[in-house]
Amino acid sequence: MKSILVLFIAFFSITSYAQHPDLQNTGWYLTNMTIDGNYSEPLYDPLSFPYVILEFWSGGFSYTVNQTVVADCEIGFAGYIYFTSTDLLDLTDITFYSNTTNCTSYITDFMNMYMNFYDYTSEIFSYTISNETDGSKTLTILNYNGDEINFSDTYLNIAPSGMYETWWYLHNLIIDSTEHIPPINEELPDVPMIFHDPDYSFKTQGCVSFLWADASFHIDTSMIYLYNLAADLFGCSISENDDYQNLYFNFYWEDFSMGQYVAQYGYAYTENGSEKTLIITDDVGDRAIYKNFQPIGVDENEVDKITVFPNPIDNYLYIQGASSYDIKNIEIFNTLGQKILATKSTE
Repeated sequence: MKSILVLFIAFFSITSYAQHPDLQNTGWYLTNMTIDGNYSEPLYDPLSFPYVILEFWSGGFSYTVNQTVVADCEIGFAGYIYFTSTDLLDLTDITFYSNTTNCTSYITDFMNMYMNFYDYTSEIFSYTISNETDGSKTLTILNYNGDEINFSDTYLNIAPSGMYETWWYLHNLIIDSTEHIPPINEELPDVPMIFHDPDYSFKTQGCVSFLWADASFHIDTSMIYLYNLAADLFGCSISENDDYQNLYFNFYWEDFSMGQYVAQYGYAYTENGSEKTLIITDDVGDRAIYKNFQPIGVDENEVDKITVFPNPIDNYLYIQGASSYDIKNIEIFNTLGQKILATKSTE
């Protein structure tokens, strides 16, 4: 996993020279390489080989590695970088590491060929960064042998743009066909979730607890893949909130097991004007329904004064006890969180 890479080499102070402003603090994803005149593209698979990433961090530290999906399959290097100009870089003090215990033969062979590109002592590489018509950037690195590798700053498997950098709020959690509405209160005012760009990460929160993971999307199959799920877990003060937080977090945790670093989910994303809905479905059909606005909490004493029937609705909906309120509009949603009716008062 990424988190262990920084243990291989300690930081130290280096001199920084001119460099391309877009090179550092960007995740670069391998798209293709030409080694000894042979062109190849990685055969990425979300369940075993989702991507190869190269990063240059401020302070001179750099690393590259295949994304870890299964235990004991990690090939990469860590080292330091000096910039001699805006198109030359010098990788030094490189430490290669390899754990191929559970790697497929393809991943091992491909990553070894990729690593050989860098396998020089204090090698100076030339590089260029170009802008593509779709708004992405391409990093091209060449060594003195004329070998070439290309990276993109945009992960190949991305979701619709409206899903990123949107705060999603849980409106319903359906487990074993039973609906569980978030108990909105002062301790748990909402249950937020977000997919971050450009690091393609997933993060969600309960009371004061968090889940986070790397995320990959496949639009063609409407699938989300979460990698290396981690958590900061703390209990809620209110037992109802604690029970709900555990139920919600288990929706994701249950798809991870010992030695497994990836879980897959179906997703459905819809837009209706400014309203967005995201439904995430696990492999047994349980669903988490999110919207891009916070659910509205209603005091229990007020809820008791209004009766809505029948449920489910059959042609007619009756609201009893509504005369005490100045109702401006009524919206009806199905169990998927989709709005099926909206009406306003004519008074």
